[in-house]
Amino acid sequence: MKQNGFENLPIINLHYEPLFNILKIFIDVFAFIRLQLENEYGSYSTCDEKYLKELYNLARSHLGENIIIFTSDGPSNSLLKCGSSDKRYLATVNFGPTTAPVLEVFKVLENFRQNQPWVNSEYYVGWLDVWGGDHHITNPEWAVSGLNHLISYSMRVNVNMYMFHGGTNFGFWNGGARPESSITSYDYDAPISEAGDITRKYMIIRDLLFRRKGTKPPELPRNTTKISYGRVNMKFESHLLENKAPVTHSAFPLIMESLRQTFHGSIRYRNRTFQLNNMHDVSNLTIIAENAGHINYGSKMYSDVKGITGPVILNGKELRDWTMIPIRDPFAIGIISVNGHHVGRFDQQQGPQFRLYVPKTFLKLGRNHITITELRGPIKDNAHHVHITFHDQMLWK
Repeated sequence: MKQNGFENLPIINLHYEPLFNILKIFIDVFAFIRLQLENEYGSYSTCDEKYLKELYNLARSHLGENIIIFTSDGPSNSLLKCGSSDKRYLATVNFGPTTAPVLEVFKVLENFRQNQPWVNSEYYVGWLDVWGGDHHITNPEWAVSGLNHLISYSMRVNVNMYMFHGGTNFGFWNGGARPESSITSYDYDAPISEAGDITRKYMIIRDLLFRRKGTKPPELPRNTTKISYGRVNMKFESHLLENKAPVTHSAFPLIMESLRQTFHGSIRYRNRTFQLNNMHDVSNLTIIAENAGHINYGSKMYSDVKGITGPVILNGKELRDWTMIPIRDPFAIGIISVNGHHVGRFDQQQGPQFRLYVPKTFLKLGRNHITITELRGPIKDNAHHVHITFHDQMLWK
């Protein structure tokens, strides 16, 4: 939709109208005052001024005049010019902790749109993790020092911390940026953890803000209790290729988006490659393509399709006549579901995440059903050795 935003506005409206109707309730009843449209649109190649204008009109027509509508972009003139071309938007910028003069870091915003509030709409107090990388830890003192540096300068400065509360990329919603894929956890080393726990970083930020306000902070609730259920033995059920799902036939291999399987993990492609004369045996070529995560930022989002994206050549000959079956319980290297809830992917070889967060709402009293889908390792022959263990804390590399 972003590629030809203006032409797609009727489709966009179909998606936005139900959302705006919900937001209207919050505007009327609660103190809902700010709405961000698009996200770092200036980093996207389209740079469609007409689209941003009509998107603004669409939001105003549904939500009225009592909210601030803003954009969020990187701190450069070119990004702001594309991302906030309509002057009716409040333009904001994103950056992390810095010791540079405040006037300097907001200079590009002031030059672009004068006499408006200076807003850092994504002040990075942590960072995301990718499979095979390190677990990011941001020094709390560094994050808080940078925050104090900004808000001490002027009442004109406004800061929104990202992420203030960590989260989880349940199922297959992890996303990524080529060639890396984000992990299941989106804890982000945030002040409030993925599990909703208060951290030392939170306490330091709270102390700063209440000290500046000159009031005593209220008493905090205790962190939630985590339960270590211990070891759970698993039993083998079936092979991944025995998955029963609707079959699609095509002369050429289709991408996931053509099979309406944008966020469903993997597809099994099968082709009958050749048959020998006077022989009953047929050779089949099976390819499993995994969606490890769609690009979640930048100009390549619209071209990031999944599955087999070109011809398959065997001995110089293009293979045609394919059957395709979606795999509803796919893997990255593995995936775990609890009572039908896809908890997320795991990669015990690379990390940096070695345990998955299971909220209590996924569990139930009595018998719980846990499914592991695993590609690497001879699970079937060693099924009696397979087990998982529930712990009461995360484990990082």
